[in-house]
Amino acid sequence: MPLCETNVKNDYCIKERPYSSFNSWLRIDLEEIIFLPKNELISTNRCKHIDFIFKWINKVIIIGFNTYNSVEEIQIPLDQIIGIKLTNKNFLEISLCPNFSKHFYHRNIEINGKITSSLINNDPTGGRMKDPTTLVLIPCRKVHNTTLTFINIGIQKFHLDKFSKKSQKNTNNKYLVEEISNPIYEQDESNSENDMV
Repeated sequence: MPLCETNVKNDYCIKERPYSSFNSWLRIDLEEIIFLPKNELISTNRCKHIDFIFKWINKVIIIGFNTYNSVEEIQIPLDQIIGIKLTNKNFLEISLCPNFSKHFYHRNIEINGKITSSLINNDPTGGRMKDPTTLVLIPCRKVHNTTLTFINIGIQKFHLDKFSKKSQKNTNNKYLVEEISNPIYEQDESNSENDMV
């Protein structure tokens, strides 16, 4: 498996993101990201320019902005997510903790496949990641809804496991009836007015 593949379209070259072949992540291409509550928008007219990656081994989500030979990334730990919802329009709505933790990276992909990575201070979104409460991720049309469902379930499972472990630590071998109906924020689809047009 090559470190990266190159796609050439209209004389513009975009390199695929190099990752291990262990399949410890799910990746989707995004058309748009909406930052709520300010309703700010980042969009692209081409797939592979913006991607979303859920890496369950590292317990992070990544939003990447791809260019010819570099990637600027925003990494958010899963414990900074307080809710996730897959809407009936196949948008992913991710609710975040107030003042959530995030890291920005710049990665250069050289011709020989070597990757150099550095932590940066500049927000790749131009400041839109400063204080959003919710990210609405609108995937490219080619993204299959099963992949979106896997991401939704995976992040919910992380939270169920986290809450379950906390409850086991608090019991000290005493009987405790635990009610976790749904620790993740979910809203009834029929009442949702947040669906984007």
